Amino acid sequence: SSGINAEYGENVFVDLSSKPWSTQTLGVKTQQDRLKLLEVDDVWCDAAEEEDSAGLEPTHEELGELMLRTEWVVKAAAQLVYLTSVNRFNNARVPLYVPKLVSAEANPWVEMRDSLWRDGVKFKLEKSRKDYVP
Repeated sequence: SSGINAEYGENVFVDLSSKPWSTQTLGVKTQQDRLKLLEVDDVWCDAAEEEDSAGLEPTHEELGELMLRTEWVVKAAAQLVYLTSVNRFNNARVPLYVPKLVSAEANPWVEMRDSLWRDGVKFKLEKSRKDYVP
């Protein structure tokens, strides 16, 4: 069987189609090509909505919905980055590229979710340290 050896990937990427962002793609860029590993068409997107809002900046609500609809693809990409980096001989990190609209810098919903996640991890670490008696 043929497959992709992600160890040779230069980066992992997530792409979105234009608004209303109905297609999400997860892939790996190698020296030779950009390989699509997964492409998902969101059946909940409304084509009429696309025409009504074409060219407009996304609203706060649209950014929240986009974060929810793309979260699992971004998490899968992050897991692929982790597995690819661990399998490399020198443990070199593989960069992850995501569209600006699903980054914390451009989407307040992503920043809020990331902040809650970081706070949860920090709490668990502090709790585990308190439970550990040397």
